[in-house]
Amino acid sequence: MAGLEEPFDLVLILSVIKTPKLPLSYTWKRSSFSHFGRWKQTQDTFRTVKHYLPNAKIMMVECSDLDEEHMKVINENVDFFINKFDDEHHKAIIYDKWKAHGEATQTLTAFEYIKEHNIKFKNLFKISGRYYITPDFKYELYDNEQQIFKALPDHEPCPEINKLGSISTRLYKIPYKSMEILEKFLRNYRGAMQRRGMMSTYEKVFAQYLLETNYENAVIVKHPEKVGVEGKVSVRNNNLVND
Repeated sequence: MAGLEEPFDLVLILSVIKTPKLPLSYTWKRSSFSHFGRWKQTQDTFRTVKHYLPNAKIMMVECSDLDEEHMKVINENVDFFINKFDDEHHKAIIYDKWKAHGEATQTLTAFEYIKEHNIKFKNLFKISGRYYITPDFKYELYDNEQQIFKALPDHEPCPEINKLGSISTRLYKIPYKSMEILEKFLRNYRGAMQRRGMMSTYEKVFAQYLLETNYENAVIVKHPEKVGVEGKVSVRNNNLVND
């Protein structure tokens, strides 16, 4: 798959299907869903990505001990698969209590793979595993060279009054040219993501990323507008989020 000549959309799924029984920094319960439930939700991710982005390639970064049946379904749906379960260093980070640092580590793993294999995508859509694309997803919003992010309701960034805001990371899009900028930022903030404070939440990390890059080439979608993603929050299984 490496070095494909024609640029294509790349969907990056960050996933931990089999979450450990370890607390996060903000809650003792890492997931309200069973491993089976998380796996069924992940298949909804596959199904809707293929429906709404039928010409895209799919990359998945996982950190779970998966059996043959899991791998059969993944191989049928995923073009590039990276499982860090046997990498003790990465697994320790992803299973640690600092969730933002774990997700950043998975994102950086994907970026390293993309560069190593010379994958020239057009746009990268990141979607959190278990979440699924909805009919509110409109490809024309994303078919450009801009970065597309969704602000959390009532937490829209406002640089004019030094309001950082919060950015949803359930679904966002960056063009190829933004990958190295985001990669450098995430590496610089890894330390801040491992201690209590504003940068321990990924929503604030991405708000800070936009602030430090002066919102260059970025579109912030604000409530009630939709980017087209839905799912139940892992730590609160009755909280259905529709962005």
